[in-house]
Amino acid sequence: MPARASGLRRVAAGWGAGELSPARFAVFAVLLAAVLVALGHLLVLQARPQGPTPYLDLRTEGDPIYYARMAAGGPEAPPPYRYRVLAPWLASLLPLPPLTGLAVVTYLSLFASYLATLVCCRRLGIGPLASAAGLFAAYSTTYHLYNYYDPFLTDGLGLLILALMTWALLARSLPTFFAAGLAGMLVRESVLFMVPAWAATRRWGQAGLTLAGALAVYGATRLLGGGRGPAGLVRVCCRCGR
Repeated sequence: MPARASGLRRVAAGWGAGELSPARFAVFAVLLAAVLVALGHLLVLQARPQGPTPYLDLRTEGDPIYYARMAAGGPEAPPPYRYRVLAPWLASLLPLPPLTGLAVVTYLSLFASYLATLVCCRRLGIGPLASAAGLFAAYSTTYHLYNYYDPFLTDGLGLLILALMTWALLARSLPTFFAAGLAGMLVRESVLFMVPAWAATRRWGQAGLTLAGALAVYGATRLLGGGRGPAGLVRVCCRCGR
């Protein structure tokens, strides 16, 4: 009996001190991320599409409508929405209605962003309980729960990009940071503010290359993303003309 109690104390200490084995940590992270996404979907009142079309009422305006149009290959979206092509493109690959596809992309992105956040905490030596508490504190804010109220936006994918860039910075993984930064230019313009963070490594050449690449993608979307219909990158990436 004392041996069993000693074993339980070691397990409890591990949860507090970040000493979980990789396998146990993986189970913990996946279960926590899945529970958070499930709670968000079940407990947050979700916006409902209105109108006769499968992707909201085309006679109205708004972010979800523009992204759904892009995913379905509909009329041109105004800037800056027309440049945020990655989430609508991913949604267009799914055999689902545009809005449902956008919601699936958001939920999967949020799930992956929670995993990446927990991995970052583990890398910093933060214990599982403290990591879970911190993640839940951010999760429970109005600003984050809006992702579950309106999952038809690009915000969830943008959070995943930022989480991946944070992990890459901690791990000093330039390829991951560079790829995520470039992809982020096709998701949310706010990702651009994370790109200079590579300068914290004091690898100035790499930092300059990463910033130049992100700015090049940012500029290319503005040059190629205009025109009639979802033209340029939007026409290439989404279901235009199908």
